Amino acid sequence: MSGKENDKDLVDRCRQGNDEAWRELVDRFSQKVYSVTYHFTLKREDAEELSQEIFLKIFENLHRYDASARSPSASSRTTRWRPC
Repeated sequence: MSGKENDKDLVDRCRQGNDEAWRELVDRFSQKVYSVTYHFTLKREDAEELSQEIFLKIFENLHRYDASARSPSASSRTTRWRPC
């Protein structure tokens, strides 16, 4: 696919067990997730740990992803509502 793959296609490939797609998804959203977690924790180590937990939660719930109900900021909402 030329250009940037859309989120729905990327998630579909993740659901099929494509490790490269998962790495792409993490790369695409890691800075945003980290920025939000750092905003709340104000500690690098805590923000990194919390970011990992959030990506684990996303991975565990890929089967629930509904592209029609999600906006590009879905990872931010997951991050903001994740209990510390």
